[in-house]
This record gives sequence, C-alpha cells and structure tokens, in this order.
Amino acid sequence: MLADLRRALWDEDEAQPKGWARPALWPAALAYRGIIACWSRWGPAARGQTQRLGVPVVSVGNLVIGGSGKTPFAIWLAAELTRRGRRPVLLSRGYGGRAGRGPLVVSDGERICCGPHEAGDETVMIARRMPGLPVVAGADRGRCGAYALERLGADCAILDDGFQHVSLRRDLNILLLDSSRPFGNGRLFPMGPLRELPSALSRADLVVFTRWSERVDGESLRVEIIDGIGEHRVVKTSHRLSGLSSVGDDRELDAVELLGAPVTLVTAIANPRSFEKTVAELGVEVRGHLRFPDHYGFTIGDLSAAALKARAEGARFILTTEKDAVRFPAGARDLDPPAVQVRVSIHVEEGWGVIDHMLESLIASDTS
Repeated sequence: MLADLRRALWDEDEAQPKGWARPALWPAALAYRGIIACWSRWGPAARGQTQRLGVPVVSVGNLVIGGSGKTPFAIWLAAELTRRGRRPVLLSRGYGGRAGRGPLVVSDGERICCGPHEAGDETVMIARRMPGLPVVAGADRGRCGAYALERLGADCAILDDGFQHVSLRRDLNILLLDSSRPFGNGRLFPMGPLRELPSALSRADLVVFTRWSERVDGESLRVEIIDGIGEHRVVKTSHRLSGLSSVGDDRELDAVELLGAPVTLVTAIANPRSFEKTVAELGVEVRGHLRFPDHYGFTIGDLSAAALKARAEGARFILTTEKDAVRFPAGARDLDPPAVQVRVSIHVEEGWGVIDHMLESLIASDTS
C-alpha cells in the first residue's frame, strides 16, 4: 500500500509531492502529525506497558519509508551476534505477506518454511542469506518472540523495522539514516517519506549512517545530527558488492564474466539509484533500467517483457537485486538473456569500536 502511494503521490526518486497532490496532502500530513503526537503521549510506551521478552532485544529501524538499507544491516547484525556465540531470531512484520498477528515461521533455522507471498520478500531474503537463523513474521512481535524463545532455541532477538514498534521493550535501539537524505524531503507522510519528526532521534541509542561512500550532499545536516547525538553513538557504513548468482539455480558467477558486458537492470525497490551505483562497481554497460514499484509482485509476463526490452537493447544479462530475485517466478531461470542477482553486504567505514562495544555490553549484561 505504501509503495502504491509513493508512486502515485511522490516523484519517484526525490520523494517530493507532485504538484497536483500538495493541496490534498497538507491536511492529511497535519492529521498524521496529530496521530503521532497522541501515540507518543498516550501510547503503550508512555503508559509503561511495553512487553519484555526476557532476552536481549536489538531494534533496527528508520525514520523514512523505505530505502535506508535496513535489510542488509539486519543481515549484518544477525551475523555479528551469531559470530559472538548467540542464537538470534529475526522478528519481522512480514510486509507484503499474509502473516497476520503471527507467529509465521519463515525459517526454523534448518529450512525455509514459506515463500514471499506468505511472509514478504525481505524476510525470505534474510532467511535465504542466513541459513541457521530463525526468522518469524507477524504483527505481534512480542508473541512471535516468545514463540521463538520457546520453540526455536533463540537467546536474543532482532526487531526488524522496529523503531516505531514501541510496545516491545528493546535493549539497543538502532536507527538507520541514509547518508545523503537522512530525512527524505523533511516532510511527514504523506507530504514526504518521514514516519516521525526528526526529534525522534532522541530515542536512538545508536545512529547508523548507511551508504556513506555514496553521499553527495547534505553535509551540514549530517554534521548537525552527529553533533546532536554525539560521535560515540554514530557508525558510518557502506553497501559493498558481495556476490553474483544466476536467478533460478543460484549458480555463483565471477564478476569477470560481466566485465564490460551490456546489461539491463530490473528493480522494484525504494531506492533504485543506489542499485545503479552498486552495479557501476562491476564495470558493466547499463543499456536500460526497468523500474517497478517497491515490493512489486513480478509475473512471468513482466519478466518476458523485460527480456524483450533487454534483447532490444543488446543486453547480455538482466541484473536485479537479491530482494527482487526472491519475487521472481520459477520461469525466471529460463530468461534470455539470463537474469543475475547482485548481492550487497554492509561494510563499517567508521565507528567499528562504537558498535562493537555496544554489542559486547549487550551480551555481557544478559542474565537470562
């Protein structure tokens, strides 16, 4: 739903309200601001009614709708906690799926139990990338967490997209901000992509700037944010190319196979420009980019049309994101030209000591 609104009401890349929509959106933005104020004053957190799981809970979230790099960071965090001897569970609402209140077990740590239509694309992508990581979806994150502790052997939890999910107590609250546009256009939904006012930064224990190597503007705003929260609570990360594989059979490819090759991009993500920058690292020649709405459910007809476009452009490969590949139908393995998924991973540019200390302190304080 949010993806459809974004496409209909905002310019795709800049998240600026389209001229015809501004008069109608202004009252809606005021009403939304009022709802946020009421929730902050009288919601469960304000009334002291937050639920405890009894194990360390790390929340990963953002202030804007989509595009901050939350999924790669959640994968990185799960890997870090696992490396430190913990067995985390990832708790997700399962956006785009049919999890309801949950718990819907996406992965029990041994096998993937459902697909993107049931659980949403991001949760399935995380489960595929992190074999051994329990992943549970559902709107009632407390209920899902309790199930994972009892049935799946988890001893800590990652609350995916949890910054606004204040009904569950967290021990470490991580807020992700895109380095170039930390607050989007600076306006609340639906005038812009902001879920909350920038003053919500005060709830964050740690601010993680994503796509640090891609930053192009907004230096004064970044300095203001860092000065306000303090360097000792800031980490700067970038997305780095970490692998290529063919869609359908997951055959690993060497980047040399694509060097200099003409390609067509096919994406359905909130920030397609970031993918274009990642692809540039491969040294390919981008002939075209076919963009679909965020979380779009691809059909074989869509992909056939994309392949036709790619052939017309002289492309040797169709490149897509790992998240998009999760939603490609089975027939994608037979596309001509072949489809290749590009994987990215988080790299900490600055502030490794900050997050290392916070995670070690979190583990040391656990008395469960």
